[in-house]
Amino acid sequence: MDYYLLNITFFLIALTTFCVTLFPRFNSIKIDRIASGLLFLAFLLMIAFRPTTVRDTIPYMNLFNSMDSYQFTLGLSRNISNVSRMEVGFINLCKLSSLISSSYRIFFFIVAFLSVGVGTIATLLISVSWQDDCKAKYRILPALLLYISYYGFLDSGIALRAGIAISFCLLSYAMLVHNRYVFSLLAYLLAFSFHNSVLVFLIVILIYLIIPAMNIKTYRILALTILGLYFFRFFDLFQVFIIQIARFLANHISVL
Repeated sequence: MDYYLLNITFFLIALTTFCVTLFPRFNSIKIDRIASGLLFLAFLLMIAFRPTTVRDTIPYMNLFNSMDSYQFTLGLSRNISNVSRMEVGFINLCKLSSLISSSYRIFFFIVAFLSVGVGTIATLLISVSWQDDCKAKYRILPALLLYISYYGFLDSGIALRAGIAISFCLLSYAMLVHNRYVFSLLAYLLAFSFHNSVLVFLIVILIYLIIPAMNIKTYRILALTILGLYFFRFFDLFQVFIIQIARFLANHISVL
């Protein structure tokens, strides 16, 4: 199965599981723990044992095999020519993994465990705040929207460093919900050290600060909009639509 379709399938399974738990008969802590554990294990194995034909796998393997010439650093400079695009946090993780084992499968497993583990902890913390009536204004949906709109399942499975960054972003959000601002900042800095594109997370923070308690109708509109854009991108319809508009405007301007 195509790896992209595999990620979509996993997302649909997770969504179906969530919908099933909405029924009173299946809404129990025991079933929730079993389902969560199975999904955790499935996602962990899917990332750790990704085939070498998956995009970016070979570059990650080459990076891991080049760690002998690299030293740990807290700076932002990269002193290995073939990893000039990699953030320092991910390179340090590669170095640490290479000291534990020379197997690239172990490296993928460590990355997967960190990504899925941190994401799971963050989700649990957000769920607790969601169930707490005194913090009902803090919705879980902004975090989930970030994960979906960021191609969370795809990035976690293919672009490993982005997947780790997303998980730490979720943890940062969870700490923010619990008013633990220092830990929230530290989690965000860790996310940034793995992928600098997490600057988009600041948009979520602005939403959190400016509109902390939007009504459920507004949240549904946001969710449907982002999910719609996500699936438009999946079928390349949205991209084609934008290109057609750009061509039309270009022709129109040239005529003027």
